[in-house]
Amino acid sequence: MSLGNMDAFLFEDGCMDDSLALGLIKDDDLDRVFLDAKDVLDLPPATKRKIDETEPDKETARKNAKREAYKKHIRKRQNEHADLKQQVQELEDQLQFLSNMKAIDATFASNWENIARDLASHRQESAAENEKLRQKVAEQSEFIETLQTLLAKRPRLAVFENDEWKALRLVADPSKRIHGMNALLHRQRQMLTGVFLQCGLLEPHDDDVHKVNVCSDITKMLISESVRFVRMNVPYPVLAEAAWNVSLGREITEKWGDNYKILETIDANTVYVEYVPRNGVADASGVLCARYLYRRYYEDNRVVIVWKSILEDECYPLDESVMRVHQSGWMVIEGDVKNPTQSLYKLFVQRHSPTRAGKLIHLTDVFQFIMPNISLEKRTTTYVTDFIVQSFRGVEVAFEKAIDVAVRKLTYHHRHDFMLTQAEMSL
Repeated sequence: MSLGNMDAFLFEDGCMDDSLALGLIKDDDLDRVFLDAKDVLDLPPATKRKIDETEPDKETARKNAKREAYKKHIRKRQNEHADLKQQVQELEDQLQFLSNMKAIDATFASNWENIARDLASHRQESAAENEKLRQKVAEQSEFIETLQTLLAKRPRLAVFENDEWKALRLVADPSKRIHGMNALLHRQRQMLTGVFLQCGLLEPHDDDVHKVNVCSDITKMLISESVRFVRMNVPYPVLAEAAWNVSLGREITEKWGDNYKILETIDANTVYVEYVPRNGVADASGVLCARYLYRRYYEDNRVVIVWKSILEDECYPLDESVMRVHQSGWMVIEGDVKNPTQSLYKLFVQRHSPTRAGKLIHLTDVFQFIMPNISLEKRTTTYVTDFIVQSFRGVEVAFEKAIDVAVRKLTYHHRHDFMLTQAEMSL
C-alpha cells in the first residue's frame, strides 16, 4: 500500500472511523493499525505491486460477473417475451379461424334456425291459445247446455272476447270488425314460412312445378292443396301488381269472368272481395259463393299476398242454401337475384270443405254436389281425384293467363306514359 493510500485510509471522511476522528481510538487498536501498515511498507517491491494489481483485477472480475449476470437476465426475459408473443399470435390465429368457421356456419344455418325458431314460437302461441279456449269452453259448458235446451236451432260455434274472426266470421261492430280482419290476416302472414316449408316452396326450384294434391283423409275436411312455382320474364314489381289486380277482379279475360265484387276497401293493401266461381265445380254444385280477405305486403325484393275465406258476415248475410267456399292462400312474387328481369312466382292454396248454414259439408256430400250426374258406381276414387285435379288446375291456369294479360296492359301503359313524358319534356 502506498503512502497516499495510507493517508486516505487514516484521514478520509469516507473511510475513517468516527472514533479515530474524535481521537477516541484505543492505544492497542492504534498500535495494531500502524504495525499492519509497517508490515506492508516492509514488503519487497514486487509483493507490493502484486497486491496493488490484484485489487483492480478482483473489481473488474466482479463487475464482469455482474454484467454477465445482467446480460443473462435480459436474455432470459427476451426469450420469455418472444415465447409469449408467439403464443399470442397462435391464439389470435386460432380465434380468427374459429370466427371464420362460425361465420360460415351462421351463413348456412341462420335461415333454417330462424325458421325453426319462428315455427316453435307459433306452436307455443297456438298451444297457449288452444288452452285458453279450452278453459273458456269448460267455463261456458253449463251455459251452452242451458241454451241448447231453450233454443230449437242448433247454436253456432261459441266465441269469446271479440274472437269471432277465429270462426271466419265478421261482426257488424266497426271496431270489432277491423280487429277481426287485421287479426285474421296477420295470422295468415305468420303461417307463410311454415306452409312454404311444408310444400317445398321455401327454396327456388330448377324447373317449373305445378301440383294439385287431393287429400285422402276426408276427416280433415280438406279437399286439395295446390303448389305452383314458375319463373316469369317480367320484373317482379310489374308481375306483383298484375297478380294483385287479377286477384281483386280488376282484370277480366274470357276465362276469368266479371263475377267479382269488391265489398270493402280497408286500405290500399287490404280488400274484402266477393266472388262467385264459374268453373266446372261451381257450375255443377249450384249456388256457390266465395268471400276473401286479401292483404298485400311489400317486403325486401318481394311482394307477399295472403288471403282467407270469410264464411259468415253480419253486414253481408248469405242465404242458408248458399255454399260458402273455404280457402286459404299464400302468393309470393320475388325478384330473381341472378336475373333482375325475371320473377319467381310461388303459390300455395289450401281448399277446405265448404259450409252451408254454419255447418261443414262432409266431402262425400261435396262429391254429390259437384257430380250430380255421375252415378255412384262410376264415382270411383280415381275418377273423383282426376276430376278435382283437372278442375283446380284449370282454375290456376286461367288465373295465370289473366295475369299475363294484366302484365301486358301494365307494360303498355308504362311505355305509353313514358313516351308522353318524353314528348312533354321535348316541348
